[in-house]
Amino acid sequence: MLTGLIFIGISLGLLGYYFVQAAQSKAGAYEERYLSIADKQLDLLFALISPEELMRISVLAACGGFVSGCLICLSMPMYLMFVISSIFALLCFFIPRAAVKIMLYRRRNKFSMLFPDGIGIMVNGLKAGLSMMQALEMVAREMPAPLSEEFSIMLKDRKVGKTMDQALNRLVERMPTKDVKIFVMVVKLSQKMGGDVTEAFKRVAETIRNRYAIERKIKALTAETRMQGVVVSCIPFFIAVMFMLVAPEIMKPLVTSMAGVVVLVVILILQAMGGLLMWKLSKIKY
Repeated sequence: MLTGLIFIGISLGLLGYYFVQAAQSKAGAYEERYLSIADKQLDLLFALISPEELMRISVLAACGGFVSGCLICLSMPMYLMFVISSIFALLCFFIPRAAVKIMLYRRRNKFSMLFPDGIGIMVNGLKAGLSMMQALEMVAREMPAPLSEEFSIMLKDRKVGKTMDQALNRLVERMPTKDVKIFVMVVKLSQKMGGDVTEAFKRVAETIRNRYAIERKIKALTAETRMQGVVVSCIPFFIAVMFMLVAPEIMKPLVTSMAGVVVLVVILILQAMGGLLMWKLSKIKY
């Protein structure tokens, strides 16, 4: 009997040690990937904080979310309070990264909106007799951020000894849009083949402007569908909050019993699927 207990204890200890080591390995790999991606995103945003500081902010946000969830769910059973608080903590952990992604998306969107005007300035400069580098410098000097910032980085790369192809490739890495790739291809061809590229730049600018006009028209046509999706997705939560304020005894079984929690999880999954489906239907590919 004693031998069996010792064997079980040793087995459980080894199993626990294995799980701890695996968890540490996974956590280390995730931290390394998190810091690597955050470093690139913060560099694109010219942010003053480091990836390590962003991760500390995420951890603090997760702790705050867990504490807030515990305070909100004090009247619930312990297991349910722990589950809801853990979900709160997980959501709050990703809020700083989500904020960085939103800022990066807005920066790239603003860059794309200014890009045709920048190409137009280049066309005017080339027609006036400027070289390609001088036309790029004029864009970096006269256009607002973020277009001027990205062109300034490209020019600085060129001045420190990098080839034009390397500077252009870095521009594509920082702004990986179709418009930038077409622009870079035209510049590279002009460097290799020579000749007048003003007409090619002019057509690229016109194509970008026409594409954005089509995108704005599509957004206007699908605005009603997207708004319906938002309203339909928010109505159940609004009704739940209303019942919790007016008649909390009706909603109490939904959050205090196992069957109610299962029903609540199924409702959330179906609600998410419905919202995703309406978003897919309102998004037109062309």
